[in-house]
Amino acid sequence: MNLSNLAEKSVTAKAVSPALLFEVAARVFKGIAPGSCEMTSPEMALPLTGWQGVCDFRGPGVGSVGLRVSSGYAEILASAMAGDDVAANPEMQADAVGETVNILSSSLMALLYGPRRHVQIASPTVNGSVVTLPPSHVSGLVTLGVLIDSEHLVQVWLLVSQDSSVGGDS
Repeated sequence: MNLSNLAEKSVTAKAVSPALLFEVAARVFKGIAPGSCEMTSPEMALPLTGWQGVCDFRGPGVGSVGLRVSSGYAEILASAMAGDDVAANPEMQADAVGETVNILSSSLMALLYGPRRHVQIASPTVNGSVVTLPPSHVSGLVTLGVLIDSEHLVQVWLLVSQDSSVGGDS
């Protein structure tokens, strides 16, 4: 199943499962830095040091898409996007994490709301430290871990509120 087929189905936010979130995330990661991806528990994928990127959105629903990566995987992303000579540069790592969460957010919004729905995606916020996730009992939160190349662990989450009165629906 490709992203365009997923987008045509325009699933509701309540129908998003870890498996569906993984499918979209794996396609994004493989598109940037090809490798294998395997789903794991979100708790296993919590990097001790690294980067966190978050994009907030509003449209038919409001929420955020988040991504946590280790410093080592941030180097891989920076290298894939801008070349090996910038892989160790923290500013380029931050840019690469921000761009990755932006791509992930755009892909998920097309899936959730369809290509013809207006969704505003804020510029990514990137932190060089691991920030606490929203509590797991929060309604509308889906989290997952992604093991990449049997070595790098990534954590992804999607938090969606169906409160359409808050977001634009045009």
